[in-house]
Amino acid sequence: MKRFLWATPVLLVAMTALDSAAVAQHTALGRPLATLCTLVFWGLLFRKAGRRLRWLMALGLVAASAGEAIFSLGLGMYTYRLPGIPSYVPPGHTILYAAVFVFVRQSGVRRHARWLSPLLFMACAAYSLAWYRVAHDRFGLICFGLFALLWMARREARLFFAAMYLLVAFLEQWGTHFGCWRWPEVLLGRIAACPSGNPPSGVALFYVLFDLSCLGLYFFARWPSFERWVQRKLWARAKLAAA
Repeated sequence: MKRFLWATPVLLVAMTALDSAAVAQHTALGRPLATLCTLVFWGLLFRKAGRRLRWLMALGLVAASAGEAIFSLGLGMYTYRLPGIPSYVPPGHTILYAAVFVFVRQSGVRRHARWLSPLLFMACAAYSLAWYRVAHDRFGLICFGLFALLWMARREARLFFAAMYLLVAFLEQWGTHFGCWRWPEVLLGRIAACPSGNPPSGVALFYVLFDLSCLGLYFFARWPSFERWVQRKLWARAKLAAA
Protein backbone atom coordinates (compact mmCIF):
# COMPACT_ATOMS: atom_id res chain seq x y z
CA MET A 1 0.00 0.00 0.00
CA LYS A 2 2.93 2.35 0.58
CA ARG A 3 3.67 2.33 -3.15
CA PHE A 4 0.16 3.57 -3.89
CA LEU A 5 0.47 6.15 -1.15
CA TRP A 6 3.55 7.81 -2.61
CA ALA A 7 2.30 7.38 -6.20
CA THR A 8 -0.91 9.32 -5.49
CA PRO A 9 0.59 12.84 -5.87
CA VAL A 10 2.15 11.72 -9.16
CA LEU A 11 -1.22 10.46 -10.36
CA LEU A 12 -2.94 13.72 -9.40
CA VAL A 13 -0.45 15.78 -11.40
CA ALA A 14 -0.59 13.40 -14.39
CA MET A 15 -4.39 13.26 -14.30
CA THR A 16 -4.80 17.04 -14.37
CA ALA A 17 -1.96 17.55 -16.87
CA LEU A 18 -3.58 15.14 -19.34
CA ASP A 19 -6.89 16.99 -19.07
CA SER A 20 -5.23 20.40 -19.41
CA ALA A 21 -6.20 23.02 -21.96
CA ALA A 22 -2.69 22.83 -23.41
CA VAL A 23 -2.95 19.09 -24.16
CA ALA A 24 -6.48 19.56 -25.55
CA GLN A 25 -5.06 21.92 -28.20
CA HIS A 26 -3.05 19.03 -29.67
CA THR A 27 -5.18 15.93 -29.07
CA ALA A 28 -8.63 14.90 -27.93
CA LEU A 29 -7.20 11.87 -26.11
CA GLY A 30 -6.04 13.78 -23.04
CA ARG A 31 -9.20 13.37 -20.99
CA PRO A 32 -9.77 9.70 -21.96
CA LEU A 33 -6.17 8.95 -20.97
CA ALA A 34 -6.67 10.78 -17.66
CA THR A 35 -9.76 8.66 -17.04
CA LEU A 36 -7.95 5.43 -17.98
CA CYS A 37 -5.01 6.18 -15.67
CA THR A 38 -7.36 7.04 -12.82
CA LEU A 39 -9.52 3.94 -13.24
CA VAL A 40 -6.50 1.62 -13.46
CA PHE A 41 -4.98 3.19 -10.34
CA TRP A 42 -8.34 2.97 -8.55
CA GLY A 43 -8.72 -0.70 -9.48
CA LEU A 44 -5.22 -1.63 -8.31
CA LEU A 45 -5.66 0.27 -5.07
CA PHE A 46 -9.07 -1.33 -4.49
CA ARG A 47 -7.55 -4.78 -5.03
CA LYS A 48 -4.87 -4.17 -2.39
CA ALA A 49 -7.13 -2.41 0.11
CA GLY A 50 -8.54 -3.99 3.23
CA ARG A 51 -12.21 -4.76 3.59
CA ARG A 52 -13.17 -1.49 5.29
CA LEU A 53 -11.28 0.68 2.80
CA ARG A 54 -12.88 -1.21 -0.10
CA TRP A 55 -16.30 -0.38 1.30
CA LEU A 56 -15.34 3.26 1.75
CA MET A 57 -13.91 3.50 -1.78
CA ALA A 58 -17.02 1.98 -3.33
CA LEU A 59 -19.39 4.13 -1.29
CA GLY A 60 -17.14 7.12 -1.96
CA LEU A 61 -18.02 6.89 -5.66
CA VAL A 62 -21.66 7.45 -4.72
CA ALA A 63 -20.88 10.34 -2.36
CA ALA A 64 -18.47 11.97 -4.84
CA SER A 65 -20.92 11.74 -7.74
CA ALA A 66 -23.70 13.23 -5.62
CA GLY A 67 -21.41 16.00 -4.38
CA GLU A 68 -20.29 16.90 -7.89
CA ALA A 69 -23.88 17.01 -9.10
CA ILE A 70 -24.86 19.33 -6.24
CA PHE A 71 -21.89 21.68 -6.03
CA SER A 72 -20.82 21.87 -9.68
CA LEU A 73 -23.90 21.19 -11.80
CA GLY A 74 -26.50 22.42 -9.32
CA LEU A 75 -24.94 25.38 -7.49
CA GLY A 76 -22.29 26.30 -10.06
CA MET A 77 -19.70 26.60 -7.28
CA TYR A 78 -17.02 25.68 -9.83
CA THR A 79 -17.00 24.68 -13.49
CA TYR A 80 -14.94 22.24 -15.53
CA ARG A 81 -13.11 23.01 -18.75
CA LEU A 82 -15.80 21.18 -20.72
CA PRO A 83 -19.51 20.88 -19.83
CA GLY A 84 -20.41 18.15 -17.38
CA ILE A 85 -18.29 16.25 -14.87
CA PRO A 86 -15.14 14.49 -16.12
CA SER A 87 -15.42 10.74 -15.58
CA TYR A 88 -12.08 10.64 -13.76
CA VAL A 89 -13.30 12.99 -11.01
CA PRO A 90 -15.43 10.68 -8.77
CA PRO A 91 -12.79 7.91 -8.64
CA GLY A 92 -10.16 10.63 -8.20
CA HIS A 93 -11.96 11.80 -5.07
CA THR A 94 -11.91 8.31 -3.61
CA ILE A 95 -8.23 7.80 -4.46
CA LEU A 96 -7.37 10.98 -2.59
CA TYR A 97 -9.48 9.82 0.35
CA ALA A 98 -7.85 6.38 0.32
CA ALA A 99 -4.35 7.88 0.20
CA VAL A 100 -4.99 9.87 3.39
CA PHE A 101 -6.67 6.83 4.98
CA VAL A 102 -3.51 4.79 4.35
CA PHE A 103 -1.16 7.63 5.33
CA VAL A 104 -2.57 8.16 8.83
CA ARG A 105 -2.36 4.42 9.50
CA GLN A 106 1.37 4.12 8.78
CA SER A 107 3.23 3.04 11.89
CA GLY A 108 5.74 5.89 11.68
CA VAL A 109 2.99 8.46 11.21
CA ARG A 110 0.95 7.11 14.13
CA ARG A 111 4.02 7.11 16.33
CA HIS A 112 4.53 10.85 15.77
CA ALA A 113 0.86 11.85 15.46
CA ARG A 114 0.92 13.95 18.65
CA TRP A 115 3.23 16.58 17.15
CA LEU A 116 2.58 15.87 13.46
CA SER A 117 -1.13 16.74 13.67
CA PRO A 118 -0.67 20.33 14.99
CA LEU A 119 2.27 20.83 12.64
CA LEU A 120 0.16 19.95 9.61
CA PHE A 121 -2.67 22.11 10.93
CA MET A 122 -0.29 25.09 11.19
CA ALA A 123 0.72 24.42 7.58
CA CYS A 124 -2.97 24.50 6.62
CA ALA A 125 -3.42 27.83 8.42
CA ALA A 126 -0.28 29.31 6.83
CA TYR A 127 -1.44 28.28 3.36
CA SER A 128 -4.91 29.77 3.83
CA LEU A 129 -3.61 33.04 5.25
CA ALA A 130 -0.99 33.37 2.50
CA TRP A 131 -3.55 32.61 -0.23
CA TYR A 132 -5.94 35.12 1.30
CA ARG A 133 -3.24 37.78 1.01
CA VAL A 134 -2.24 36.80 -2.53
CA ALA A 135 -5.64 36.02 -4.04
CA HIS A 136 -8.02 37.98 -1.73
CA ASP A 137 -9.56 34.60 -0.95
CA ARG A 138 -12.22 35.45 1.63
CA PHE A 139 -14.33 32.41 0.75
CA GLY A 140 -11.36 30.11 1.30
CA LEU A 141 -10.55 31.74 4.62
CA ILE A 142 -14.15 31.33 5.83
CA CYS A 143 -14.01 27.66 4.81
CA PHE A 144 -10.75 27.31 6.71
CA GLY A 145 -12.41 28.76 9.81
CA LEU A 146 -15.16 26.16 9.62
CA PHE A 147 -12.58 23.48 8.95
CA ALA A 148 -10.65 24.59 12.06
CA LEU A 149 -13.79 24.16 14.17
CA LEU A 150 -14.25 20.62 12.87
CA TRP A 151 -10.55 19.91 13.39
CA MET A 152 -10.78 20.95 17.02
CA ALA A 153 -14.05 19.07 17.59
CA ARG A 154 -12.87 15.74 16.17
CA ARG A 155 -9.75 15.00 18.18
CA GLU A 156 -9.39 11.45 16.84
CA ALA A 157 -9.54 12.66 13.22
CA ARG A 158 -7.24 15.69 13.43
CA LEU A 159 -4.32 14.10 11.61
CA PHE A 160 -6.63 12.78 8.89
CA PHE A 161 -8.30 16.15 8.40
CA ALA A 162 -5.04 18.13 8.26
CA ALA A 163 -3.42 15.69 5.83
CA MET A 164 -6.56 15.80 3.69
CA TYR A 165 -6.50 19.61 3.67
CA LEU A 166 -2.94 19.77 2.34
CA LEU A 167 -3.42 17.05 -0.27
CA VAL A 168 -6.59 18.75 -1.52
CA ALA A 169 -4.70 22.06 -1.73
CA PHE A 170 -2.04 20.28 -3.82
CA LEU A 171 -4.66 18.86 -6.19
CA GLU A 172 -6.60 22.11 -6.47
CA GLN A 173 -3.52 24.16 -7.29
CA TRP A 174 -2.53 21.79 -10.10
CA GLY A 175 -6.09 21.41 -11.41
CA THR A 176 -6.67 25.15 -11.68
CA HIS A 177 -3.12 25.73 -12.98
CA PHE A 178 -3.79 23.36 -15.90
CA GLY A 179 -7.26 24.83 -16.47
CA CYS A 180 -9.10 21.57 -15.76
CA TRP A 181 -11.60 23.45 -13.63
CA ARG A 182 -12.15 27.00 -12.47
CA TRP A 183 -13.61 28.74 -9.43
CA PRO A 184 -15.39 32.08 -10.03
CA GLU A 185 -13.95 35.29 -8.64
CA VAL A 186 -16.78 35.54 -6.09
CA LEU A 187 -18.74 32.85 -4.28
CA LEU A 188 -21.16 31.08 -6.65
CA GLY A 189 -20.32 33.72 -9.24
CA ARG A 190 -22.81 36.18 -7.77
CA ILE A 191 -22.05 36.94 -4.10
CA ALA A 192 -19.76 39.95 -4.51
CA ALA A 193 -19.23 40.35 -0.76
CA CYS A 194 -17.35 37.04 -0.69
CA PRO A 195 -14.43 37.06 -3.17
CA SER A 196 -12.85 33.71 -3.90
CA GLY A 197 -9.45 32.53 -4.97
CA ASN A 198 -8.99 30.15 -7.87
CA PRO A 199 -8.95 27.77 -6.05
CA PRO A 200 -10.28 28.78 -2.62
CA SER A 201 -7.84 27.59 0.01
CA GLY A 202 -10.43 26.01 2.30
CA VAL A 203 -12.13 23.80 -0.26
CA ALA A 204 -10.92 20.82 1.78
CA LEU A 205 -13.86 21.57 4.09
CA PHE A 206 -16.04 19.84 1.50
CA TYR A 207 -13.70 16.83 1.50
CA VAL A 208 -14.19 16.62 5.26
CA LEU A 209 -17.93 16.53 4.62
CA PHE A 210 -17.20 13.89 1.97
CA ASP A 211 -15.35 11.87 4.62
CA LEU A 212 -18.29 12.11 7.00
CA SER A 213 -20.67 11.13 4.18
CA CYS A 214 -18.57 8.05 3.36
CA LEU A 215 -18.57 6.99 7.00
CA GLY A 216 -22.31 7.54 7.23
CA LEU A 217 -22.93 5.44 4.12
CA TYR A 218 -20.54 2.79 5.42
CA PHE A 219 -22.33 2.39 8.73
CA PHE A 220 -25.68 2.43 6.97
CA ALA A 221 -24.58 -0.26 4.50
CA ARG A 222 -23.00 -2.36 7.24
CA TRP A 223 -25.73 -1.73 9.80
CA PRO A 224 -26.30 -5.34 11.01
CA SER A 225 -22.61 -5.88 11.80
CA PHE A 226 -22.33 -2.38 13.24
CA GLU A 227 -25.30 -3.07 15.49
CA ARG A 228 -23.67 -6.29 16.71
CA TRP A 229 -20.45 -4.37 17.35
CA VAL A 230 -22.36 -1.83 19.47
CA GLN A 231 -24.05 -4.66 21.39
CA ARG A 232 -20.70 -6.30 22.10
CA LYS A 233 -19.30 -2.99 23.38
CA LEU A 234 -22.31 -2.42 25.64
CA TRP A 235 -22.15 -5.99 26.91
CA ALA A 236 -18.43 -5.64 27.65
CA ARG A 237 -19.04 -2.41 29.54
CA ALA A 238 -21.89 -4.01 31.51
CA LYS A 239 -19.65 -6.91 32.50
CA LEU A 240 -16.89 -4.50 33.53
CA ALA A 241 -19.30 -2.46 35.65
CA ALA A 242 -20.65 -5.61 37.31
CA ALA A 243 -17.16 -6.93 38.15
